[in-house]
Amino acid sequence: MFLASLGIAGVRTPPRAPKANAIAERIVQTFRSECLDHLIVIDERHLPAVLAEFTDYDNHDRPTAALACKVPCPAASRSAGG
Repeated sequence: MFLASLGIAGVRTPPRAPKANAIAERIVQTFRSECLDHLIVIDERHLPAVLAEFTDYDNHDRPTAALACKVPCPAASRSAGG
């Protein structure tokens, strides 16, 4: 499979469990709507770089409503130079 060639292990969703995959689906929707829909990915090397940069932004700079508009990992806890 394609996932195995990337070193990713697939996990099957349990039957009759509609919310089992909700978190994964939500993060995929976030990546698509807030990141990938706004730019053109050039090649296979560009995509991981774009996703890594957006992940860093999402975890350290983007306010989250669930956290009362605070960021998940405040800048004070980030490593120096990052």
